[in-house]
Amino acid sequence: MSFHPYMISRVLQCTPKGSRNAKDRYRIADQIGINERVYRDYVEHINANGIAIIIAGVRGRGYFIPEFPEDRPYYEAYLAKERSKARKINEKCDGMEGKKGRRIFSMEPIQLNLFDEGWL
Repeated sequence: MSFHPYMISRVLQCTPKGSRNAKDRYRIADQIGINERVYRDYVEHINANGIAIIIAGVRGRGYFIPEFPEDRPYYEAYLAKERSKARKINEKCDGMEGKKGRRIFSMEPIQLNLFDEGWL
């Protein structure tokens, strides 16, 4: 997916500042004129490029840009949650690749024909 600079600026303009102003992603996406999945993709892109847009609280009260001192606990909790998710995904992938002493595949790789398997 390519990220258009204009849409990045719209996401940043429409995402409220401060946890007390957090808004549901559906409302923000509607305000921008995109669907909520696209909004989440833009949030991921913006986060990866150094600007924090986070979800307020465990119950997901909405998205916001942390800017005030009272936003710090939400920011730290969000980072801890994302790091925990990343660790779990890495552990799962390591296990699937056999890095934990288990081998999943004992035979040589084969070419799968999707027509023969009934997928196409």
